[in-house]
Amino acid sequence: MKIRYVAILLILVIPALISESIAQEVSKSKPVFGVRYSTGFTTQVKENQNYRVIHLMPVFTVDFKNNCFYLGPEYAYFIAPEPSGSILYNNNGWGLNFGYRLNSNEFAGNLRIFGQFNYSIYQVRSTFFWTHGNE
Repeated sequence: MKIRYVAILLILVIPALISESIAQEVSKSKPVFGVRYSTGFTTQVKENQNYRVIHLMPVFTVDFKNNCFYLGPEYAYFIAPEPSGSILYNNNGWGLNFGYRLNSNEFAGNLRIFGQFNYSIYQVRSTFFWTHGNE
């Protein structure tokens, strides 16, 4: 079980290190097309159960001045809910991710603040188990 968490951590950290080492300075006067690898972790509550979800999103970006638009596929990995209930969700979900990011000007060095709108929609299969406690 710990190997799974280490593998997920490596999947999240290695692309960030690689992208930082090959980054280049670009002019902001014209649209710049690129690829970004985003990750996220969310907790969703539904009917007294906590669903923890890891999102992995390679997205295609268009940067223009301080604006960034992005679109791409999304892989969602569902960690078993707590407490377990009568609905069993498949761990794997696939979908679509898109959003907008507004960056501020640089303050000092590489310090920058941003606001971001992100929307994800994905499909997850589930199985419902009927128990006597659901009557």
